[in-house]
Amino acid sequence: MGSIVLDQHQPEQAMTLPDSSAVLYRNIHEEFPRVIRGEGSRLTLADGRSILDAAGGAAVSCIGHGNRRVKEAMIAQLEEVDEQGSEAMEAAMKLARQFFLEKCPPEPSRTRFIARKQSYHGTTLGALSMGGHASRRAKFEPMLLDNISKVSPCFAYRHKGRQESDKEYVSRLADELDAEFQKLGPGNVCAFVAEPIVGAALGCVPAVPGYFQAMRAVCDKYGALLILDEVAHPLACAAALEVQRIIRKEDLIRNVATLGNLLSTRLDELLSEHPNVGDIRGRGFFWGIELVADKSTKRPFPAAAGVTSGIVELGLKEPYCIAVYPGTGTADGVAGDHIIVSPAYNTTAAEIEEIASLVYRLINDYFASNMRYD
Repeated sequence: MGSIVLDQHQPEQAMTLPDSSAVLYRNIHEEFPRVIRGEGSRLTLADGRSILDAAGGAAVSCIGHGNRRVKEAMIAQLEEVDEQGSEAMEAAMKLARQFFLEKCPPEPSRTRFIARKQSYHGTTLGALSMGGHASRRAKFEPMLLDNISKVSPCFAYRHKGRQESDKEYVSRLADELDAEFQKLGPGNVCAFVAEPIVGAALGCVPAVPGYFQAMRAVCDKYGALLILDEVAHPLACAAALEVQRIIRKEDLIRNVATLGNLLSTRLDELLSEHPNVGDIRGRGFFWGIELVADKSTKRPFPAAAGVTSGIVELGLKEPYCIAVYPGTGTADGVAGDHIIVSPAYNTTAAEIEEIASLVYRLINDYFASNMRYD
């Protein structure tokens, strides 16, 4: 008989295995806080803590929690068939294949896809195969599809040369994609797949100007499709449509445009000089903060340091009581850390100030007490 050795450095409650939960947790060795209620930008935990939600789940609760109109739309939609993000990616792959089979004349040789490194497209085997997030793929690598190759992402912070212009950087990435088409055989590729703004895998990384136009031109050159994956995880189409109606009625796009500048400015003012904040990037209410061990060289923390998880866990505790979205593998798919700040579109100016202040205190206090990671 073998023996089980517990990590003595872990708090006792972290080793408590859930024995009555129907939820399949990503990490079965941890006990997670339980949310019992959500209203607006606030989440209430079972122990009574009120959490300011600056994450929105996987950055999807864009009008906050508990909206009555959305609840009613969700209830009605439960009577219908719905899909989620991973299934949408699978459907896009099948649709691309069918497109070339239905052409006149058909092009049955097109069976391959080109995606990007350090990307995320979903949890099903096909969607996971399309993704380039190394740590999320690792356990399932022997089961993944072998007809998908990867090219570099558009990640200016880490991959654009110091003396390289945006135009030169885009040209280099276009040449790389073109070379991949040539390597696979121009008539064998169905589509090039990319995220317009890379969320979980890289931390709110937008493409530099002209990037997607250049990728579109390469795809057109070889007669391939361009698939942009912007689906996260809508519960149902009806619920998403209701959210869009609310966004229009309450003019929330204007709110995001106005207060997004405030959020950007405040995060930059508070954190841009922090020695462990490498980059602050994003658009509107979707901001990523990349955390580094060395600001001058952009050296990431090793994955074993657990920086992101440590910050997120600390954030849920008093006096912070704020939820931010965690991300790892930012630098190379394994090492690297970022957090995402993605408040609801109806967040107020006062709440933006509170979020920026709490995120600053959270990051500052975490690194002040964890200098062993420098």
